[in-house]
Amino acid sequence: MTPKKANYFVPIQAAFLFDTFNLFKCQKTVWVYIYLKLKFSGILAFADTPEISIDKNEICSKLKISNPTVYRILDELEKYSLIVSIGDKYLFNSENELIKILKENSKETFPTSNAFFEIYNNFFLYVLKLTNDFDNVLYLYYYLKFKNQHYLHKFSKVNFSEKLTTRRIAKDTKASLSYLQARLNELTKLSFIERKNSQLIATFSEKEIMKS
Repeated sequence: MTPKKANYFVPIQAAFLFDTFNLFKCQKTVWVYIYLKLKFSGILAFADTPEISIDKNEICSKLKISNPTVYRILDELEKYSLIVSIGDKYLFNSENELIKILKENSKETFPTSNAFFEIYNNFFLYVLKLTNDFDNVLYLYYYLKFKNQHYLHKFSKVNFSEKLTTRRIAKDTKASLSYLQARLNELTKLSFIERKNSQLIATFSEKEIMKS
């Protein structure tokens, strides 16, 4: 098998990021699943029934979470059939079936249609190293890209076509205004977004962020 390039990506439906936010007990569950999907993307792309060996200590180290938390997250992933334990290995399942069930049985946080993001390996690992608050940073960043329809473009920077208030963001993400303001300040400092006089101006692409 040809070695993967470091900057490969996996497609993740917006619905999986946003509509599972209140489903999982741990906020980092979604990101552990995406971490595993990136790590084993080669196997998942070519195997009919992909079996993977999960290094729990590696997850602890890379995502800066405790061993008990990793076990709880894996239990959650198995509860929703995203992984299935087979001896000392796991069968990895697509998130598509879970998304289908969520759409049939619950109201979505906001319409996501069939939009998807390209989650790049380099960018994901970059954010993991950048901040211990990576789950909230990534969630808010991709939320803003979605609201700005940046997932549709290959441009390095996309300006917001309409005003997006912090109250609207707080309502969608179920965050307090003070907490949200702190996260927006962090994204601005990290050059993930552009603001002027506290108003959102633009979102930047992953490639552009890693240049800065």
